[in-house]
Amino acid sequence: MKILILTTDTPHHTYFVSKIVSKYKNTFIVCEKKKIKFPFKTIHSFEKKRDVFEIKSWFKNRNYMLRNMKRVSFIKDINLLNYSKLRKLNFSVIFVFGTGILRKNFLQKIKTLILNFHGGNPEVHRGLDSHLWAILNKKFNQLYVTLHKLIPEIDRGNILFKKKIILRKNMKIHELRKINTEICVKLAFKTINLLKNKKKLLFKKQKIKGKYFSAMKSSDKEKCQIIFNHYTKNIL
Repeated sequence: MKILILTTDTPHHTYFVSKIVSKYKNTFIVCEKKKIKFPFKTIHSFEKKRDVFEIKSWFKNRNYMLRNMKRVSFIKDINLLNYSKLRKLNFSVIFVFGTGILRKNFLQKIKTLILNFHGGNPEVHRGLDSHLWAILNKKFNQLYVTLHKLIPEIDRGNILFKKKIILRKNMKIHELRKINTEICVKLAFKTINLLKNKKKLLFKKQKIKGKYFSAMKSSDKEKCQIIFNHYTKNIL
C-alpha cells in the first residue's frame, strides 16, 4: 500500500498521520501552509486549551508536530502539487484531512481515489466548523464523522463511512476534536484494509444537500461552549 495524506500542521492532524505511518511505512504527507483569513474574529480561548489537551493526551506534552516527521513535504497551496509526479507515484488512496478546497482541475487530473474527512453530517452541515454549527443549533444528533469521495462540489461526494460521535457526561467542548480525530483514524484503517484485501468500497449517494456554513465567529463559539457544557452536564 502506498498512501498519500494531504493535511495541515496541527496537533490532531499530526496524531492522525502518526497513527497511519506507524502501521503503513509507505505513507507520504503533504502539508499545506496557507491559512484562510476571515473578515471577523474566529479564535476562541477553548481552542488553545484544546491544543494543549490533545498534545498532553497523545504526545505526553511533547509538541510533536508534522514538521518534525519524516516524508513530510510542505507547500503553500495544496493545488500547486505536481500532477504528473503524483500519477507516477501511483498511490493506492489519498486522504484529505483539513486542507483548503481542492480545485476542479486538480481533482480531474488525479485519477487516484481521493477521500475527504468531514467533521459533521454533510447532508445537514457542509463547509467549516460543522460540529460547532450543530452545537450552536442544538442538533447534537448531527455530531458525526464522515468519510466521503472528494468531488468539486464541497462535501457532496458519495459517503463511504459515517460514524456518530458519542458524548460523555461532563465532557467539555475542548475534548470534542480528540474523539473526532480518533474516529478518523479508525475509518482510515478500515478503508486501507478493504483496499489491501481488494474488497469493494460501498459508497452511498447523499440524498439531501446540506447547507453550507463558513467559519464561526468567536462570539458564536462562546455560545457553543456554554450550550455544549450544559448539554453534557445533563447526560445521564
